[in-house]
Amino acid sequence: MGNDDTISDASRRAEAGMAEAKAKTDMDKLREDMDALRSDLAQLAQHVRSLSANSADAAKSEARARLDELGGRLEGTMADLQRQGAEGVDTLKDSIRERPFGAVLAALGIGLLVGRLLKRLD
Repeated sequence: MGNDDTISDASRRAEAGMAEAKAKTDMDKLREDMDALRSDLAQLAQHVRSLSANSADAAKSEARARLDELGGRLEGTMADLQRQGAEGVDTLKDSIRERPFGAVLAALGIGLLVGRLLKRLD
C-alpha cells in the first residue's frame, strides 16, 4: 500500500505541476494580450488625437474660406453703395443746377420741419 501512496502522491504532484505550468502559460498569454491591448489603445488614442487635430484644422480652413467669401461680398456691396451714393449726389447736384430756387425752398422746408420736431422734443 505504501507503494500506491507514493504513486498517487507522484501523480498528484505531476498534475499539480502541469496545472501550475498551464496557469503560468495562461498568465504569460494574458500578459501578452494585455500588452497588445495597451499598445492598441495607445495607437487608437494617437489616431483620435490626429483626427481631432485634422478636424480642427479643417474647421479653421472652412471658417477662413467663409470669412474670405463674406469679406469679398461685403467689399462688393460697399463698392455698389459708394457708386450709388456718388450717383445720388451727382443727381442732386444736377437738380440744384436746373432748379436752384426749388432747391432753396426744399432746404427751407426741411429746416422748418426739423426745427419743429426738435422743439416738440423739448
